[in-house]
Amino acid sequence: MHEEEEEGGGGGGGRGGEERGEEMEREEKEEQKKYTTDWEQEKEEGEERDGKRGKEEEEEQEEEEEEKYEQEEEEEKKKKNIFQQF
Repeated sequence: MHEEEEEGGGGGGGRGGEERGEEMEREEKEEQKKYTTDWEQEKEEGEERDGKRGKEEEEEQEEEEEEKYEQEEEEEKKKKNIFQQF
């Protein structure tokens, strides 16, 4: 009789184990959702930062091109002035 009691208790423990297993699965799914959401948010923020960097780089490049163009114009003016002196 003693063995039957243990088996009965074990069966109850088995059901408790199933409930714990389901609970753990739910917790894992919730945690997975959290990480997925966090990852998506980080990805979006990263894309925004990259977009801003891209715009900043374009603006810097445009400014550099303008400066080069202005320098070339000044050099041409200097050359013309030199030739006009002769």
